[in-house]
Amino acid sequence: MNTNQGDTNRQVEETTLREFSAEGLPSINDEEFAAAVQPKNVQFIRDLCSDRTVGRFHWFESMGFVLQNGGNGELRCIYLVDHPHIELDLAFVHATIKHVGAKLVFAPYTVVVPFDEDYANSMSTKENSKPLSEPAPLGMEVA
Repeated sequence: MNTNQGDTNRQVEETTLREFSAEGLPSINDEEFAAAVQPKNVQFIRDLCSDRTVGRFHWFESMGFVLQNGGNGELRCIYLVDHPHIELDLAFVHATIKHVGAKLVFAPYTVVVPFDEDYANSMSTKENSKPLSEPAPLGMEVA
């Protein structure tokens, strides 16, 4: 029985994922900081950090990461797509998190996954294939 174990091992060895830390994120400029601390962004992060939402998470789909409320003002990055643009997106959100007095934590919680260009392209194609005039469905059908 051939399981191609050698091929699987080579694939894993070739994939090198970066480690992330809040301190290692890039700096953002004044304009980006002003956008990060807009009232709607600040309120969103405050709600995500509140005592009543401990354990809940939010999938920042277009940015490629998931943050979970770990309690005590700690937001844990529990899922992260390894892509070059992710650091700036995280820096933007990190500025908002710091502004509200919370903390962004990575290790040991973060599962870093490699960026899959084929998957991203197929998702982009699906999103762009809908006609703009098609109305969004409202409510749900009950049998």
